[in-house]
Amino acid sequence: NGSCHYPTTLELMGKKEKEAAPRGKKAASSGRSADLLATQGGFVGFETLSGEGGLGYLGAAGGSGEADEDISPAVRQMLVKLKKKDPTTRLKSLKDLESCLPSCADEDSSGILHHWPRLYQRLVLDNERRVRASSQRVMQQLVLRAGKSMAPQLKALIGPWLLAQHDTNRDVAALAKDAFETAFAGDKKIKTLVFCKAEILQYLGNYVTVQTAESLSDGCHTTEAPDVAARYERVVMAALLALAHFVAAVPQPCLAECAESLQEILSAARFWKLAKHDSGLVRGALYDFAAVAAKHLGPTLALELKRPTTVVFNGLKDQDGNVLRSALNAVLHFAVHLPECWTAVDARKALLPDLWQLLREGGRTCAALLSDSLLPLFTRIPEAVVGSGAGFHQEWLGNLQKGIVKNVRHADVLCRGFFECVRTFLASTTQEVVECALKYGVRLLVALLSLKSSLPLVTAQLGRLCALLPPKLREQDHTGQEVQLLSQELLQFVQALVQKQQVLAAPTGAETADLATAPSSGSADSTAAAAA
Repeated sequence: NGSCHYPTTLELMGKKEKEAAPRGKKAASSGRSADLLATQGGFVGFETLSGEGGLGYLGAAGGSGEADEDISPAVRQMLVKLKKKDPTTRLKSLKDLESCLPSCADEDSSGILHHWPRLYQRLVLDNERRVRASSQRVMQQLVLRAGKSMAPQLKALIGPWLLAQHDTNRDVAALAKDAFETAFAGDKKIKTLVFCKAEILQYLGNYVTVQTAESLSDGCHTTEAPDVAARYERVVMAALLALAHFVAAVPQPCLAECAESLQEILSAARFWKLAKHDSGLVRGALYDFAAVAAKHLGPTLALELKRPTTVVFNGLKDQDGNVLRSALNAVLHFAVHLPECWTAVDARKALLPDLWQLLREGGRTCAALLSDSLLPLFTRIPEAVVGSGAGFHQEWLGNLQKGIVKNVRHADVLCRGFFECVRTFLASTTQEVVECALKYGVRLLVALLSLKSSLPLVTAQLGRLCALLPPKLREQDHTGQEVQLLSQELLQFVQALVQKQQVLAAPTGAETADLATAPSSGSADSTAAAAA
Protein backbone atom coordinates (compact mmCIF):
# COMPACT_ATOMS: atom_id res chain seq x y z
CA ASN A 1 0.00 0.00 0.00
CA GLY A 2 3.06 2.26 -0.28
CA SER A 3 3.72 2.40 3.46
CA CYS A 4 5.77 -0.83 3.67
CA HIS A 5 9.55 -0.63 3.69
CA TYR A 6 11.47 -3.33 1.85
CA PRO A 7 15.03 -3.79 3.21
CA THR A 8 17.85 -3.37 0.72
CA THR A 9 20.71 -5.87 0.27
CA LEU A 10 23.05 -3.63 2.25
CA GLU A 11 20.60 -3.49 5.17
CA LEU A 12 20.27 -7.29 5.16
CA MET A 13 24.08 -7.45 5.55
CA GLY A 14 23.88 -5.07 8.48
CA LYS A 15 25.04 -2.03 6.54
CA LYS A 16 23.39 1.28 5.69
CA GLU A 17 23.08 2.72 2.25
CA LYS A 18 25.69 5.36 1.48
CA GLU A 19 24.23 8.84 1.63
CA ALA A 20 25.05 11.34 -1.04
CA ALA A 21 27.66 13.88 -0.11
CA PRO A 22 26.23 17.27 0.80
CA ARG A 23 26.57 20.01 -1.77
CA GLY A 24 29.86 21.83 -1.61
CA LYS A 25 31.70 18.86 -0.11
CA LYS A 26 33.73 16.19 -1.93
CA ALA A 27 33.25 12.51 -1.31
CA ALA A 28 36.29 10.90 0.27
CA SER A 29 38.57 9.23 -2.26
CA SER A 30 39.82 5.66 -1.77
CA GLY A 31 43.34 6.98 -1.12
CA ARG A 32 42.12 9.35 1.60
CA SER A 33 40.10 6.54 3.14
CA ALA A 34 43.12 4.24 3.25
CA ASP A 35 45.22 6.91 4.95
CA LEU A 36 42.46 7.60 7.46
CA LEU A 37 41.98 3.93 8.30
CA ALA A 38 45.70 3.38 8.56
CA THR A 39 45.89 5.93 11.36
CA GLN A 40 42.60 5.05 13.11
CA GLY A 41 42.71 1.26 12.90
CA GLY A 42 40.36 -1.16 11.16
CA PHE A 43 40.52 -2.52 7.61
CA VAL A 44 43.37 -1.45 5.36
CA GLY A 45 43.63 -2.54 1.73
CA PHE A 46 46.25 -2.17 -0.96
CA GLU A 47 47.30 -3.84 -4.17
CA THR A 48 47.53 -7.60 -4.27
CA LEU A 49 50.84 -9.37 -4.61
CA SER A 50 50.85 -11.74 -7.54
CA GLY A 51 52.98 -14.75 -8.31
CA GLU A 52 54.44 -14.99 -4.80
CA GLY A 53 51.50 -15.77 -2.54
CA GLY A 54 51.95 -12.27 -1.16
CA LEU A 55 49.96 -10.04 1.12
CA GLY A 56 46.83 -8.65 -0.48
CA TYR A 57 45.43 -6.89 2.56
CA LEU A 58 46.89 -5.67 5.79
CA GLY A 59 44.30 -5.69 8.53
CA ALA A 60 41.46 -7.87 9.71
CA ALA A 61 41.02 -9.45 6.30
CA GLY A 62 44.70 -10.42 6.10
CA GLY A 63 44.46 -13.22 8.63
CA SER A 64 43.83 -13.20 12.36
CA GLY A 65 41.57 -10.31 13.22
CA GLU A 66 42.94 -10.27 16.73
CA ALA A 67 46.50 -9.71 15.54
CA ASP A 68 45.38 -6.89 13.26
CA GLU A 69 43.32 -5.04 15.84
CA ASP A 70 46.16 -5.09 18.37
CA ILE A 71 48.70 -3.41 16.07
CA SER A 72 49.28 0.22 16.94
CA PRO A 73 48.59 2.80 14.21
CA ALA A 74 52.29 3.71 13.97
CA VAL A 75 53.40 0.14 13.38
CA ARG A 76 50.52 -0.44 10.99
CA GLN A 77 51.67 2.55 8.95
CA MET A 78 55.22 1.11 8.79
CA LEU A 79 53.88 -2.15 7.38
CA VAL A 80 51.73 -0.34 4.84
CA LYS A 81 54.73 1.66 3.59
CA LEU A 82 56.63 -1.54 2.81
CA LYS A 83 54.33 -1.82 -0.19
CA LYS A 84 55.11 1.61 -1.59
CA LYS A 85 56.68 1.92 -5.00
CA ASP A 86 59.45 4.26 -3.90
CA PRO A 87 62.43 2.21 -2.61
CA THR A 88 63.42 5.07 -0.29
CA THR A 89 60.03 4.81 1.42
CA ARG A 90 60.41 1.05 1.81
CA LEU A 91 63.92 1.48 3.15
CA LYS A 92 62.85 4.09 5.70
CA SER A 93 59.98 1.89 6.87
CA LEU A 94 62.34 -1.06 7.34
CA LYS A 95 64.70 1.07 9.40
CA ASP A 96 61.77 2.24 11.53
CA LEU A 97 60.75 -1.39 12.11
CA GLU A 98 64.31 -2.32 13.02
CA SER A 99 64.40 0.49 15.58
CA CYS A 100 61.02 -0.20 17.13
CA LEU A 101 61.19 -4.00 17.45
CA PRO A 102 63.49 -4.14 20.50
CA SER A 103 61.20 -1.87 22.56
CA CYS A 104 57.71 -2.09 21.02
CA ALA A 105 54.74 -3.63 22.82
CA ASP A 106 54.21 -7.37 22.67
CA GLU A 107 51.04 -6.84 20.65
CA ASP A 108 52.99 -4.90 18.03
CA SER A 109 55.78 -7.49 17.76
CA SER A 110 53.16 -10.24 17.41
CA GLY A 111 51.39 -8.26 14.71
CA ILE A 112 54.61 -7.67 12.82
CA LEU A 113 55.47 -11.36 13.02
CA HIS A 114 52.00 -12.25 11.80
CA HIS A 115 52.38 -10.23 8.60
CA TRP A 116 56.14 -10.58 8.13
CA PRO A 117 56.28 -13.82 6.04
CA ARG A 118 54.31 -12.35 3.15
CA LEU A 119 56.19 -9.08 3.26
CA TYR A 120 59.54 -10.84 3.59
CA GLN A 121 58.89 -13.02 0.54
CA ARG A 122 58.66 -9.86 -1.53
CA LEU A 123 61.47 -7.95 0.14
CA VAL A 124 64.13 -10.61 -0.48
CA LEU A 125 63.46 -10.22 -4.21
CA ASP A 126 63.67 -6.42 -4.20
CA ASN A 127 65.98 -4.96 -6.84
CA GLU A 128 67.30 -2.37 -4.38
CA ARG A 129 70.25 -3.86 -2.51
CA ARG A 130 69.73 -1.61 0.53
CA VAL A 131 66.15 -2.79 0.89
CA ARG A 132 67.22 -6.45 0.83
CA ALA A 133 69.95 -5.77 3.39
CA SER A 134 67.63 -3.83 5.68
CA SER A 135 65.02 -6.61 5.52
CA GLN A 136 67.66 -9.00 6.92
CA ARG A 137 68.36 -6.61 9.78
CA VAL A 138 64.65 -6.56 10.59
CA MET A 139 64.67 -10.37 10.46
CA GLN A 140 67.55 -10.38 12.95
CA GLN A 141 65.64 -8.15 15.35
CA LEU A 142 62.48 -10.21 14.89
CA VAL A 143 64.40 -13.37 15.75
CA LEU A 144 65.77 -11.77 18.91
CA ARG A 145 62.37 -10.43 19.94
CA ALA A 146 60.07 -13.31 18.99
CA GLY A 147 62.30 -16.29 19.74
CA LYS A 148 60.28 -19.52 19.76
CA SER A 149 57.15 -17.58 18.86
CA MET A 150 58.40 -17.70 15.24
CA ALA A 151 57.70 -21.44 15.04
CA PRO A 152 54.22 -21.11 13.47
CA GLN A 153 55.67 -18.85 10.74
CA LEU A 154 58.83 -20.89 10.11
CA LYS A 155 57.65 -22.88 7.10
CA ALA A 156 56.49 -19.70 5.38
CA LEU A 157 59.81 -17.96 6.10
CA ILE A 158 62.35 -20.71 5.45
CA GLY A 159 62.29 -20.58 1.63
CA PRO A 160 63.00 -16.87 1.19
CA TRP A 161 65.32 -16.97 4.19
CA LEU A 162 67.48 -19.63 2.55
CA LEU A 163 67.34 -17.74 -0.74
CA ALA A 164 68.59 -14.56 0.95
CA GLN A 165 71.60 -16.44 2.36
CA HIS A 166 72.84 -16.87 -1.22
CA ASP A 167 72.15 -13.35 -2.45
CA THR A 168 74.60 -12.01 -5.03
CA ASN A 169 75.46 -9.22 -2.61
CA ARG A 170 77.80 -10.46 0.11
CA ASP A 171 76.48 -8.09 2.74
CA VAL A 172 72.88 -9.22 2.22
CA ALA A 173 73.90 -12.88 2.32
CA ALA A 174 76.00 -12.39 5.45
CA LEU A 175 73.15 -10.61 7.28
CA ALA A 176 70.71 -13.39 6.36
CA LYS A 177 73.16 -16.05 7.58
CA ASP A 178 73.73 -14.19 10.84
CA ALA A 179 69.99 -14.07 11.49
CA PHE A 180 69.70 -17.78 10.72
CA GLU A 181 72.62 -18.58 13.04
CA THR A 182 70.98 -16.55 15.78
CA ALA A 183 67.71 -18.42 15.39
CA PHE A 184 69.16 -21.92 15.06
CA ALA A 185 72.44 -22.67 16.79
CA GLY A 186 74.47 -25.84 16.30
CA ASP A 187 72.73 -28.85 14.81
CA LYS A 188 69.36 -27.09 14.95
CA LYS A 189 70.10 -25.63 11.51
CA ILE A 190 70.14 -29.08 9.91
CA LYS A 191 67.06 -30.15 11.87
CA THR A 192 65.26 -27.04 10.64
CA LEU A 193 66.11 -27.81 7.01
CA VAL A 194 64.90 -31.38 7.45
CA PHE A 195 61.69 -30.23 9.13
CA CYS A 196 60.92 -27.77 6.31
CA LYS A 197 62.22 -29.89 3.42
CA ALA A 198 58.95 -29.94 1.47
CA GLU A 199 58.47 -26.16 1.68
CA ILE A 200 62.10 -25.50 0.73
CA LEU A 201 62.01 -27.67 -2.39
CA GLN A 202 58.66 -26.29 -3.46
CA TYR A 203 59.81 -22.68 -3.03
CA LEU A 204 63.22 -23.04 -4.68
CA GLY A 205 62.03 -25.46 -7.35
CA ASN A 206 59.47 -22.91 -8.49
CA TYR A 207 62.19 -20.41 -9.38
CA VAL A 208 64.44 -22.84 -11.28
CA THR A 209 61.76 -24.78 -13.19
CA VAL A 210 58.69 -22.55 -13.57
CA GLN A 211 59.37 -18.84 -13.23
CA THR A 212 60.57 -16.70 -16.12
CA ALA A 213 61.90 -13.15 -16.13
CA GLU A 214 58.45 -11.89 -17.09
CA SER A 215 56.44 -13.91 -14.58
CA LEU A 216 58.86 -13.05 -11.80
CA SER A 217 58.30 -9.35 -12.42
CA ASP A 218 54.49 -9.52 -12.40
CA GLY A 219 53.01 -7.28 -9.73
CA CYS A 220 56.45 -5.90 -8.82
CA HIS A 221 57.76 -2.37 -8.92
CA THR A 222 60.41 -3.40 -11.47
CA THR A 223 59.28 -2.81 -15.05
CA GLU A 224 62.39 -1.76 -16.99
CA ALA A 225 63.83 -4.58 -19.12
CA PRO A 226 67.38 -4.45 -17.64
CA ASP A 227 65.98 -4.47 -14.10
CA VAL A 228 63.65 -7.36 -14.91
CA ALA A 229 66.54 -9.40 -16.34
CA ALA A 230 68.83 -8.56 -13.42
CA ARG A 231 66.16 -9.58 -10.93
CA TYR A 232 65.63 -12.93 -12.66
CA GLU A 233 69.36 -13.68 -12.88
CA ARG A 234 69.90 -12.81 -9.22
CA VAL A 235 66.97 -14.86 -7.96
CA VAL A 236 67.62 -17.95 -10.10
CA MET A 237 71.31 -17.96 -9.19
CA ALA A 238 70.47 -17.70 -5.49
CA ALA A 239 67.84 -20.44 -5.82
CA LEU A 240 70.34 -22.82 -7.45
CA LEU A 241 72.97 -22.18 -4.77
CA ALA A 242 70.37 -22.50 -2.01
CA LEU A 243 69.23 -25.78 -3.51
CA ALA A 244 72.84 -27.01 -3.58
CA HIS A 245 73.26 -25.93 0.04
CA PHE A 246 70.17 -27.86 1.07
CA VAL A 247 71.25 -31.04 -0.76
CA ALA A 248 74.75 -30.91 0.74
CA ALA A 249 73.54 -30.14 4.27
CA VAL A 250 70.74 -32.60 4.98
CA PRO A 251 71.46 -36.28 5.68
CA GLN A 252 70.90 -39.03 3.12
CA PRO A 253 67.69 -40.37 4.73
CA CYS A 254 66.14 -36.93 4.24
CA LEU A 255 67.23 -36.86 0.59
CA ALA A 256 65.68 -40.29 0.12
CA GLU A 257 62.38 -38.95 1.45
CA CYS A 258 62.65 -36.01 -0.97
CA ALA A 259 63.56 -38.18 -3.96
CA GLU A 260 60.27 -37.59 -5.75
CA SER A 261 60.43 -33.80 -5.37
CA LEU A 262 64.09 -33.71 -6.38
CA GLN A 263 63.43 -35.89 -9.41
CA GLU A 264 60.66 -33.53 -10.45
CA ILE A 265 63.13 -30.63 -10.41
CA LEU A 266 65.94 -32.51 -12.17
CA SER A 267 63.68 -33.87 -14.89
CA ALA A 268 62.25 -30.46 -15.77
CA ALA A 269 63.35 -29.38 -19.26
CA ARG A 270 63.73 -25.75 -18.17
CA PHE A 271 66.16 -26.69 -15.39
CA TRP A 272 69.08 -27.96 -17.49
CA LYS A 273 68.45 -25.32 -20.15
CA LEU A 274 69.76 -22.80 -17.62
CA ALA A 275 73.24 -23.89 -18.81
CA LYS A 276 72.57 -21.83 -21.96
CA HIS A 277 71.47 -18.71 -20.10
CA ASP A 278 73.13 -15.45 -21.10
CA SER A 279 74.17 -14.74 -17.53
CA GLY A 280 77.38 -16.33 -16.30
CA LEU A 281 76.01 -16.14 -12.76
CA VAL A 282 73.18 -18.51 -13.66
CA ARG A 283 75.38 -20.91 -15.67
CA GLY A 284 78.01 -21.06 -12.95
CA ALA A 285 75.40 -21.69 -10.25
CA LEU A 286 73.92 -24.55 -12.28
CA TYR A 287 77.34 -26.24 -12.56
CA ASP A 288 77.92 -25.71 -8.84
CA PHE A 289 74.63 -27.47 -8.15
CA ALA A 290 75.55 -30.25 -10.61
CA ALA A 291 78.78 -30.93 -8.70
CA VAL A 292 76.89 -31.20 -5.40
CA ALA A 293 74.19 -33.34 -7.01
CA ALA A 294 76.80 -35.76 -8.39
CA LYS A 295 78.12 -36.29 -4.87
CA HIS A 296 74.83 -36.50 -2.97
CA LEU A 297 72.09 -37.34 -5.49
CA GLY A 298 73.68 -40.17 -7.45
CA PRO A 299 70.62 -42.50 -7.46
CA THR A 300 68.30 -39.66 -8.45
CA LEU A 301 70.58 -38.38 -11.22
CA ALA A 302 71.13 -41.93 -12.51
CA LEU A 303 67.46 -42.14 -13.52
CA GLU A 304 68.07 -39.64 -16.33
CA LEU A 305 71.85 -39.31 -16.53
CA LYS A 306 72.31 -38.53 -20.22
CA ARG A 307 70.99 -34.95 -20.12
CA PRO A 308 72.95 -33.72 -17.05
CA THR A 309 76.13 -35.46 -18.25
CA THR A 310 75.86 -33.79 -21.65
CA VAL A 311 75.24 -30.40 -20.06
CA VAL A 312 78.18 -30.74 -17.66
CA PHE A 313 80.63 -31.97 -20.32
CA ASN A 314 79.62 -29.11 -22.63
CA GLY A 315 80.50 -26.68 -19.84
CA LEU A 316 84.18 -26.99 -20.79
CA LYS A 317 83.41 -24.79 -23.82
CA ASP A 318 82.46 -21.82 -21.67
CA GLN A 319 84.71 -18.80 -22.16
CA ASP A 320 83.73 -17.18 -18.85
CA GLY A 321 86.49 -17.97 -16.37
CA ASN A 322 84.22 -18.22 -13.34
CA VAL A 323 81.75 -20.46 -15.18
CA LEU A 324 84.55 -22.64 -16.55
CA ARG A 325 85.87 -23.13 -13.03
CA SER A 326 82.47 -24.39 -11.88
CA ALA A 327 82.05 -26.55 -15.00
CA LEU A 328 85.47 -28.17 -14.61
CA ASN A 329 84.70 -28.91 -10.97
CA ALA A 330 81.38 -30.47 -12.02
CA VAL A 331 83.10 -32.66 -14.65
CA LEU A 332 85.52 -33.92 -12.01
CA HIS A 333 82.68 -34.68 -9.57
CA PHE A 334 80.76 -36.56 -12.26
CA ALA A 335 83.87 -38.58 -13.12
CA VAL A 336 84.55 -39.43 -9.47
CA HIS A 337 81.05 -40.01 -8.10
CA LEU A 338 79.11 -41.09 -11.19
CA PRO A 339 81.17 -43.64 -13.16
CA GLU A 340 77.98 -44.42 -15.09
CA CYS A 341 78.31 -41.04 -16.83
CA TRP A 342 80.94 -42.48 -19.21
CA THR A 343 78.39 -44.91 -20.62
CA ALA A 344 75.47 -42.46 -20.55
CA VAL A 345 77.04 -40.54 -23.44
CA ASP A 346 79.72 -41.09 -26.07
CA ALA A 347 82.62 -39.54 -24.16
CA ARG A 348 84.87 -39.39 -27.23
CA LYS A 349 82.34 -37.07 -28.86
CA ALA A 350 80.81 -35.35 -25.84
CA LEU A 351 83.94 -34.68 -23.76
CA LEU A 352 87.27 -35.23 -25.50
CA PRO A 353 87.07 -32.52 -28.22
CA ASP A 354 86.32 -29.84 -25.63
CA LEU A 355 88.88 -31.27 -23.21
CA TRP A 356 91.63 -31.27 -25.86
CA GLN A 357 90.80 -27.67 -26.73
CA LEU A 358 90.94 -26.66 -23.07
CA LEU A 359 94.36 -28.32 -22.71
CA ARG A 360 95.65 -26.56 -25.84
CA GLU A 361 94.58 -23.23 -24.35
CA GLY A 362 96.33 -23.92 -21.04
CA GLY A 363 93.09 -23.97 -19.08
CA ARG A 364 92.34 -20.37 -20.13
CA THR A 365 91.91 -18.55 -16.80
CA CYS A 366 91.68 -21.76 -14.75
CA ALA A 367 95.26 -23.02 -15.09
CA ALA A 368 95.69 -23.91 -11.41
CA LEU A 369 92.41 -25.82 -11.19
CA LEU A 370 93.14 -27.61 -14.47
CA SER A 371 96.59 -28.59 -13.25
CA ASP A 372 95.17 -30.01 -10.01
CA SER A 373 92.39 -31.84 -11.87
CA LEU A 374 94.49 -33.51 -14.57
CA LEU A 375 95.58 -36.62 -12.72
CA PRO A 376 92.31 -37.20 -10.78
CA LEU A 377 90.36 -36.89 -14.03
CA PHE A 378 92.69 -39.14 -16.03
CA THR A 379 92.59 -41.92 -13.45
CA ARG A 380 88.76 -41.94 -13.63
CA ILE A 381 88.52 -42.26 -17.42
CA PRO A 382 87.67 -45.89 -18.21
CA GLU A 383 89.79 -48.10 -20.47
CA ALA A 384 87.01 -48.18 -23.04
CA VAL A 385 87.52 -44.43 -23.59
CA VAL A 386 91.34 -44.47 -23.34
CA GLY A 387 91.67 -47.36 -25.78
CA SER A 388 94.74 -49.49 -26.46
CA GLY A 389 98.24 -48.25 -27.16
CA ALA A 390 99.50 -44.76 -26.38
CA GLY A 391 97.34 -42.67 -28.72
CA PHE A 392 95.23 -41.22 -25.91
CA HIS A 393 98.33 -40.47 -23.82
CA GLN A 394 100.00 -38.69 -26.73
CA GLU A 395 96.89 -36.51 -27.21
CA TRP A 396 96.82 -35.79 -23.47
CA LEU A 397 100.46 -34.72 -23.12
CA GLY A 398 100.75 -33.18 -26.59
CA ASN A 399 97.76 -30.87 -26.16
CA LEU A 400 98.85 -29.96 -22.65
CA GLN A 401 102.36 -29.12 -23.89
CA LYS A 402 100.85 -26.67 -26.40
CA GLY A 403 98.78 -25.13 -23.63
CA ILE A 404 101.81 -24.63 -21.41
CA VAL A 405 103.66 -22.79 -24.17
CA LYS A 406 100.58 -20.68 -24.93
CA ASN A 407 99.72 -19.82 -21.33
CA VAL A 408 103.28 -18.97 -20.34
CA ARG A 409 102.09 -16.84 -17.44
CA HIS A 410 100.95 -19.99 -15.65
CA ALA A 411 103.51 -22.33 -17.20
CA ASP A 412 105.05 -23.42 -13.90
CA VAL A 413 101.67 -24.34 -12.42
CA LEU A 414 100.70 -26.30 -15.53
CA CYS A 415 104.07 -28.05 -15.62
CA ARG A 416 103.35 -29.40 -12.15
CA GLY A 417 100.27 -31.18 -13.40
CA PHE A 418 102.06 -32.22 -16.60
CA PHE A 419 104.83 -34.04 -14.77
CA GLU A 420 102.38 -35.67 -12.36
CA CYS A 421 100.82 -37.25 -15.44
CA VAL A 422 104.29 -38.17 -16.73
CA ARG A 423 105.02 -39.94 -13.43
CA THR A 424 101.81 -41.95 -13.75
CA PHE A 425 102.50 -42.86 -17.39
CA LEU A 426 106.05 -44.00 -16.52
CA ALA A 427 104.54 -46.51 -14.10
CA SER A 428 102.51 -48.09 -16.88
CA THR A 429 103.11 -51.69 -17.92
CA THR A 430 102.63 -50.73 -21.56
CA GLN A 431 105.93 -50.03 -23.33
CA GLU A 432 104.38 -47.47 -25.70
CA VAL A 433 102.97 -45.43 -22.81
CA VAL A 434 106.35 -45.31 -21.05
CA GLU A 435 108.09 -44.16 -24.21
CA CYS A 436 105.39 -41.54 -24.75
CA ALA A 437 105.99 -40.15 -21.24
CA LEU A 438 109.76 -39.94 -21.77
CA LYS A 439 109.44 -38.35 -25.20
CA TYR A 440 106.93 -35.67 -24.24
CA GLY A 441 108.67 -34.98 -20.94
CA VAL A 442 111.85 -33.91 -22.78
CA ARG A 443 110.01 -32.27 -25.67
CA LEU A 444 108.27 -29.97 -23.22
CA LEU A 445 111.71 -28.69 -22.15
CA VAL A 446 112.64 -28.08 -25.78
CA ALA A 447 109.36 -26.22 -26.35
CA LEU A 448 109.94 -24.06 -23.28
CA LEU A 449 113.34 -23.00 -24.61
CA SER A 450 111.58 -21.11 -27.38
CA LEU A 451 110.05 -18.76 -24.82
CA LYS A 452 111.68 -15.51 -23.76
CA SER A 453 113.52 -15.58 -20.41
CA SER A 454 112.69 -19.27 -20.06
CA LEU A 455 115.96 -20.68 -18.67
CA PRO A 456 114.91 -20.56 -14.98
CA LEU A 457 111.63 -22.26 -15.92
CA VAL A 458 113.45 -24.91 -17.99
CA THR A 459 115.90 -25.57 -15.15
CA ALA A 460 113.06 -26.17 -12.71
CA GLN A 461 111.22 -28.53 -15.06
CA LEU A 462 114.44 -30.41 -15.89
CA GLY A 463 114.79 -31.03 -12.17
CA ARG A 464 111.24 -32.37 -12.02
CA LEU A 465 111.90 -34.71 -14.93
CA CYS A 466 115.16 -36.00 -13.50
CA ALA A 467 113.45 -36.72 -10.18
CA LEU A 468 111.09 -39.06 -12.01
CA LEU A 469 113.59 -40.97 -14.13
CA PRO A 470 116.12 -42.82 -11.92
CA PRO A 471 113.76 -45.33 -10.24
CA LYS A 472 112.32 -46.39 -13.57
CA LEU A 473 115.64 -46.56 -15.40
CA ARG A 474 117.27 -48.70 -12.68
CA GLU A 475 114.73 -51.53 -12.89
CA GLN A 476 116.44 -54.88 -13.48
CA ASP A 477 114.05 -56.00 -16.24
CA HIS A 478 114.64 -52.81 -18.22
CA THR A 479 115.17 -53.50 -21.93
CA GLY A 480 117.25 -50.41 -22.59
CA GLN A 481 114.89 -49.02 -25.25
CA GLU A 482 113.81 -46.23 -22.94
CA VAL A 483 117.46 -45.31 -22.35
CA GLN A 484 118.09 -45.02 -26.08
CA LEU A 485 114.93 -42.98 -26.60
CA LEU A 486 115.75 -40.72 -23.67
CA SER A 487 119.30 -40.18 -25.00
CA GLN A 488 117.96 -39.15 -28.40
CA GLU A 489 115.45 -36.74 -26.92
CA LEU A 490 117.99 -35.28 -24.49
CA LEU A 491 120.43 -34.72 -27.36
CA GLN A 492 117.82 -32.59 -29.12
CA PHE A 493 117.28 -30.73 -25.87
CA VAL A 494 121.02 -30.02 -25.49
CA GLN A 495 121.24 -28.76 -29.05
CA ALA A 496 118.28 -26.44 -28.45
CA LEU A 497 119.85 -25.28 -25.21
CA VAL A 498 123.14 -24.44 -26.97
CA GLN A 499 121.26 -22.43 -29.59
CA LYS A 500 119.41 -20.60 -26.84
CA GLN A 501 122.71 -19.72 -25.13
CA GLN A 502 124.21 -18.50 -28.39
CA VAL A 503 121.25 -16.22 -29.01
CA LEU A 504 121.48 -14.80 -25.52
CA ALA A 505 125.24 -14.28 -25.88
CA ALA A 506 125.06 -12.69 -29.35
CA PRO A 507 126.37 -9.05 -29.29
CA THR A 508 124.22 -6.18 -30.51
CA GLY A 509 124.93 -2.71 -31.92
CA ALA A 510 128.33 -1.20 -31.10
CA GLU A 511 129.44 -4.39 -29.37
CA THR A 512 129.60 -6.12 -32.76
CA ALA A 513 132.37 -3.80 -34.07
CA ASP A 514 134.46 -4.20 -30.91
CA LEU A 515 134.18 -7.96 -30.97
CA ALA A 516 134.92 -8.28 -34.72
CA THR A 517 138.70 -7.84 -34.16
CA ALA A 518 138.81 -9.65 -30.82
CA PRO A 519 140.24 -13.23 -30.76
CA SER A 520 137.74 -16.04 -30.38
CA SER A 521 137.42 -17.21 -26.78
CA GLY A 522 135.69 -20.47 -27.62
CA SER A 523 132.67 -19.43 -25.59
CA ALA A 524 130.32 -21.49 -27.77
CA ASP A 525 132.35 -24.62 -27.11
CA SER A 526 132.41 -23.95 -23.39
CA THR A 527 128.65 -23.33 -23.41
CA ALA A 528 128.07 -26.59 -25.22
CA ALA A 529 130.30 -28.40 -22.77
CA ALA A 530 128.48 -26.86 -19.84
CA ALA A 531 125.11 -27.79 -21.33
CA ALA A 532 126.28 -31.34 -21.96
